[in-house]
Amino acid sequence: MLACKKSLLKEREVRGFLVAGAMLLTSAVSSHAFEIAYSERDPRAEPLGEILERVVIARGCQIRVEMDDAVRALPVPATQVQLIVDELVSNAATAVRGKDHAEITIRASLLNQRFPFARRLVLDVADNGGGMQPDVVEKATVPFFQPGLARTSVGLTGCAQMVNTMRGKFSITSKPGIGTLVRILLPISSTRAKAT
Repeated sequence: MLACKKSLLKEREVRGFLVAGAMLLTSAVSSHAFEIAYSERDPRAEPLGEILERVVIARGCQIRVEMDDAVRALPVPATQVQLIVDELVSNAATAVRGKDHAEITIRASLLNQRFPFARRLVLDVADNGGGMQPDVVEKATVPFFQPGLARTSVGLTGCAQMVNTMRGKFSITSKPGIGTLVRILLPISSTRAKAT
């Protein structure tokens, strides 16, 4: 009996060390990821089309992507845009889960194409899921507001903050029973504008 208790104590001790180690590793990785995500400039710019393609493949669900060739080739901050789009697609996939004729659409376009200094990337992620009530939409980007969800990702709060860090705008439009549209407007710097 004593040997059994010692064995259980050692097992608990080992589990405790493993859990503590995992928590430290997760904290370090998360801290570094958020440091990159919230940096004003991502040193690694990639074509938007490649980023969206990676997200669609990683998610493995049916997603329609609409954009022209100029937008597809547009260099954008790779880390932030991938984190944001992945989170929005994840939320959309959750919203349409189990729905007949589920639709998730990513649309990308440029505003003010004639004026390079005022160009904006418009990035929409839309779904035809259950939608959100107005009070939920209002709180959706409030830190720690997670109705019925256990978060392990950046969440809508993180998305909104990253967009703000990049001097962009983040908005949510949702109608119960119809679906949700999340729109991101990002300024395109003159160096990025010349690349298209």
